[in-house]
Amino acid sequence: MKIKRLRKIIFEKIFDDDTLKIYDPYMQISVIPAKKTFSGRHNKKIMFSYGMRYNDEKARQFFASESPLKEQIIKRLAQQANITQENVIRAYKTGALKDILIEAVALQVRALGIPVILLKKKASFEIYQFVKTSDPNEIMQMIYGILISLGTSIKEFSDNPNEEKIYYNVLLKKNIDKFINKGFEK
Repeated sequence: MKIKRLRKIIFEKIFDDDTLKIYDPYMQISVIPAKKTFSGRHNKKIMFSYGMRYNDEKARQFFASESPLKEQIIKRLAQQANITQENVIRAYKTGALKDILIEAVALQVRALGIPVILLKKKASFEIYQFVKTSDPNEIMQMIYGILISLGTSIKEFSDNPNEEKIYYNVLLKKNIDKFINKGFEK
């Protein structure tokens, strides 16, 4: 069975985060089509997804490592999946850890009364939160928040904040029309 992705991804960024030992954090912006669900008719919207994905390579490196955090993380995975720590290790070795984590998340979601359908062969294990809107003013509010966080990150993490602030101001002014037009033309 071929799975057709209904949303159109217009932006995706996978972040580096060494504190996540078997996952990759990401941000994805998509256009989602109008649809009818049990809660009513939903119009076409822009969806901002933030979350983390299971990364086979990171998991391989983590389980092969001598990390002092390994025991603690395996214990948490066992609690999340409601299995023993030995079964987490066995599941990893047999290639079933991703499927077990998918089942565990599905079980937790079902407990909230939310219907879940798992398409195992194509399942991309993702844990995410999202925001959907069709209001350009709400998107502007998100952009303002992101720009505030840019200013904060320059101030907090830069070796030369005043120069970097000027650099990012010029970069934004130079590119703003280009990016708005790119989105408008998609």
